[in-house]
Amino acid sequence: MAYGSNLRAGQRVMLVVGLAEIQFEVGAVVVLQGPADFEIKDAGRGYLYRGRAVAHVPERARGFVIDSPKGRVVDLGTEFGIAVDQSGETEVHVLEGRVEARLPGQSQPVELRAAEALRVASNNSVTRIAADAAAFVTEMPPRIQEQPKLFFHWSFDEGQGGVARDSGPRVGKTPADLYLTRTASNGRKPAWTDGRFGRGLEFDGEGGFAANGFPGNLTLKPRTVAAWVQVPADFRADKGFAVLGWGNTSPGRRFQLSANPLPEDGELGRLRVDAGAAAVIGTRDLRDGAWHHVAAVMYGDGTSSDADAHVLLYVDGKLEPASRTTVPEATIHPDRAFDGFWFGRNLACFHRKGENLPGGNFFRGAVDEVFIVGAVLSQEQIQRLMLKNEL
Repeated sequence: MAYGSNLRAGQRVMLVVGLAEIQFEVGAVVVLQGPADFEIKDAGRGYLYRGRAVAHVPERARGFVIDSPKGRVVDLGTEFGIAVDQSGETEVHVLEGRVEARLPGQSQPVELRAAEALRVASNNSVTRIAADAAAFVTEMPPRIQEQPKLFFHWSFDEGQGGVARDSGPRVGKTPADLYLTRTASNGRKPAWTDGRFGRGLEFDGEGGFAANGFPGNLTLKPRTVAAWVQVPADFRADKGFAVLGWGNTSPGRRFQLSANPLPEDGELGRLRVDAGAAAVIGTRDLRDGAWHHVAAVMYGDGTSSDADAHVLLYVDGKLEPASRTTVPEATIHPDRAFDGFWFGRNLACFHRKGENLPGGNFFRGAVDEVFIVGAVLSQEQIQRLMLKNEL
């Protein structure tokens, strides 16, 4: 389906993966999150057979309806999410305003207000739950019309020595060159290795890492972080944090990309982005010793330090399904205890020295061709970066 396509009543939008935005004639806008199956019923009504959808309903579209296998949701203003799994179990989450839920086997509708939600199980039992906005993509990523602005690029093609040069445009007072080092007590410095394009950098998971004290004043809003990552097949859950990161341990002051080492947060070895207080975790298992291209796209309301931002994850050029979609946004400011860029070391261990932290203090694996871009890259642009190693 192309951007700007016209849809008609009776037409179904089926997403294997990805996002789609549908604007109804009455003025309501629905954001679909794949995998999803959604039918246009008429100018003010849709049917969600499977997947997740968020409806934004202005006052003039009041009364907009989304039907599901477990009932009907009528909007009374202004924003709600609905999720339907393969068994038909349905959840309704009110993000703003209120809705009226008409449920199977109940003669009277149920009214839900902001921050309220309910779950209708496959046997039609109803449970009240708390609304979870982080479970839904509430807005589409912005469409950029110009060449995205590169901030940083570490190619690791030096292949020798103790410094990995940043070849991106200078931001701040000095380049963001990385210095290869280790803790005084254990480990070895990161080792040069064969990368996906030229040379790469390998970490032992014992104490070796690369870092700098970059003093720039940079707020990436929005941003894309992309890299090639190699996670060993004998991955250990105490050596997953962190491929790369910046900031510190405070929520909203941290961005960290890892191979998930915490089973309580999600499946092990999957691509993970966290900001201290929450994490977005993908589904593709990276633990096979092969090179995988990974990317994290951050955008949305989280462009200020007191709000959350959407995160989309890509592995090998494909968008990853994720049960959570937002984290606190992490900016870079020299006056907010910014500790520079860290590769191969958990940000938390800088402030909690001597402790063996959950998920480990150091990453074991390899990294190559890291890009940090001040824009939301599209899937096509991410695939170009993967294939050609250029924006």
